[in-house]
Amino acid sequence: MSARLRIDDLYDFAVPEQPAVSPDGAEIVYVLRTADRAADRDVRTLWQVGATGGTPRQLTRGQADLAPAWSPDGARVAFLRTPGDGPAQVWLLPVAGGEPEQLT
Repeated sequence: MSARLRIDDLYDFAVPEQPAVSPDGAEIVYVLRTADRAADRDVRTLWQVGATGGTPRQLTRGQADLAPAWSPDGARVAFLRTPGDGPAQVWLLPVAGGEPEQLT
């Protein structure tokens, strides 16, 4: 018999959200929601994985990265990043690697 889950066990869950499929259907970018126990908040980062599986790759290291959307050519992903003290801003990330650039 397995142990019952306790409320503290929720901090250990990582929940994928908001999947976005690349234009060619080969890749998926999604938001991974985890919990920061010390700060008592959710952390959302962008991850990429092949549509048929494989090892996921972390794309961003922000605290609140949401709503990924692929560019038509599949070379970039736009997303929203919410700073701690202001409204969400649009960022653009090259999928091949590199740092995201703030657009707004």
